[in-house]
Amino acid sequence: MPEYCHKRDADFCGTFSIKLACNASGSGFKFWVRLHYELTGGNMRGRFSITSQNGCGLITIAQPLDYKQEKRFVLTVTATDSGGRTDTATVYVNVSDANNYAPVFENAPYSASVFEDAPVGTTVLVVAATDGDVGQNAQITYSLGTTDEKLLAPEFSINPQTGAIVTTKKLDRETVSGYLLTVTAKDGGTSPLSDTTDVEIIVTDVNDNPPVFKKPSYIGSVPEDALVGTSVLQISATDADMGLNGRIRYALESTTSNAAFVVDPTSGVIRTAKVLDRETEASYNITAYAIDRGSPALTGSVQVMVRIEDVNDSPPAFMTDKIELYIPENSPIGSTVGEIYAHDPDEGPNAVVQYSIIGGDDSNSFSLVTRPGSNKAELLTMQDLDYESPRKKYDLTIRAASPPLRSDVHVEILVTDVNDNAPVLKDFQVIFNNFRNCFPAGPVGRIPAFDADVSDQLQYRVLSGNNANLIQVNESTGEITLSPQLNTNVPKVATMEVSVTGEYDSLIVQNITSLCISCY
Repeated sequence: MPEYCHKRDADFCGTFSIKLACNASGSGFKFWVRLHYELTGGNMRGRFSITSQNGCGLITIAQPLDYKQEKRFVLTVTATDSGGRTDTATVYVNVSDANNYAPVFENAPYSASVFEDAPVGTTVLVVAATDGDVGQNAQITYSLGTTDEKLLAPEFSINPQTGAIVTTKKLDRETVSGYLLTVTAKDGGTSPLSDTTDVEIIVTDVNDNPPVFKKPSYIGSVPEDALVGTSVLQISATDADMGLNGRIRYALESTTSNAAFVVDPTSGVIRTAKVLDRETEASYNITAYAIDRGSPALTGSVQVMVRIEDVNDSPPAFMTDKIELYIPENSPIGSTVGEIYAHDPDEGPNAVVQYSIIGGDDSNSFSLVTRPGSNKAELLTMQDLDYESPRKKYDLTIRAASPPLRSDVHVEILVTDVNDNAPVLKDFQVIFNNFRNCFPAGPVGRIPAFDADVSDQLQYRVLSGNNANLIQVNESTGEITLSPQLNTNVPKVATMEVSVTGEYDSLIVQNITSLCISCY
């Protein structure tokens, strides 16, 4: 009858044994004889051996078994007694797999990269291990850890069956640029075996960070006489990205006012691009940009203010080439004729103006005084002024200086009349001869009043003696017109009283005189 046996391939030599027994009989008696056992078939590669022991055959392992090479042996055992008689038996040995192979990673260690903007669930890489065993012993389960158990990597997980490592959270290269994970492959044996490997995951940069300037704003200054190309200030920005995504170039907003400056695209140094003039543009507000070289490019901006420092390059300027001032006659010495002002477009000490009288026929008749804190000078009289005198006009040359720059102006001072003279009127006669058909129809003359003041407005009236209305007097001009009643051949003589009224030192003055009209 065949014998069956199951043996694991991991058993060591000599540990496996099968006992075979047989008996010899003759003449009706059963008795034990000495037998010799021998493996006569199926012992491939000499894996087994057999020995006699206490009348039985003991089969043992002579060479290590290998499940991959032989999964089953069919052994033929021959028993021979001392008389040379033989018998055979068949022994079936089934070799079962033992968990004697640990999983082995194929391409260890592993390295992979993933973009930092990869969606959650992105497969980064697939690790694979092989196991020389079969069945349950060859079933591999993958697990994930880190090189430092204190450092967790919640951004990744691994599929236990496939070995696929996927993202579980959003990545940020600027926070963590890379991960070093440990993957374990464990088989399904009763006493499981395992292998580990390192997996390096590099987070690849994407252009997700715009450049950021180091300051919230920049302020600089430059003299207005600076040469073209003069350095004003330097702007600087950083970009958290790397490579081209983190390389920055600088630019200025393109406007008319910004044409006064240029920026070095690499260093960020802002320089003058044209001749400056503080009196035209005292300051510039510029928008500067930092642009990375990613695709698409990201941009950061900052405000830059450049103040133009004043230099004394503008002379004081009068409003006109000639200044006319007026002052009433009889003004006290030291009276203010007027203010002299010249505008200096510079600022600070460069805008302080010094005034002086440098010429003119009447330079000694006036003086200039500048009050503290004032940018104007007062022109004062230094002598009495009389409109009725021959001197009614005075000429000066005044200089406004902001050393070494200066401007001159011609100043004309006109004395105005003040009503300081009373009207004068003396007795007078009006005598005319009346010829037929030649009677005067218009004014025949005017009341001979005189007032030295040209500004005085005289008023003329007939006070008495003109009851018959022989004459008419224009109250404003004093013109006398004869009444047609006098157009006769009869001589007439009439005496009237007339008055002339004017102002004298702001008082009303009336001068009364006699008028005698004779008609022949």
